[in-house]
Amino acid sequence: MEQNFFCIICTTYLIFNYLWHVEISNKSNMANKRTLKRSINYICGDLFAEVAATSLYNKDVKQENVDALLTSILRVHNDFIRRVSHPEPGLAPKAYYKAIIEDFNKQAIEIVDHIQNL
Repeated sequence: MEQNFFCIICTTYLIFNYLWHVEISNKSNMANKRTLKRSINYICGDLFAEVAATSLYNKDVKQENVDALLTSILRVHNDFIRRVSHPEPGLAPKAYYKAIIEDFNKQAIEIVDHIQNL
């Protein structure tokens, strides 16, 4: 079962709910770069907040692991915003942005798995 995290704009906002339960088909089209960037910002912000909350409420968590996870979230955010803002020349836009969405989904799922293992 593949998860896709880009339906946040379409659904009502429930704190952290989509991180564990959302599945979206690949038929949804991204309207423009702005909505894609906004989705990336929301998802990374919520992942960051989830890690911060986990570190505050779970005293057994090592601070080095939390710092590494927060750093990886920031790197993913910066990398994907940069990739959306400056597409590679010569590639078909539809295929390029589809690849970005798939890569981001993989990264987000990995981060969610790391959060669950904290």
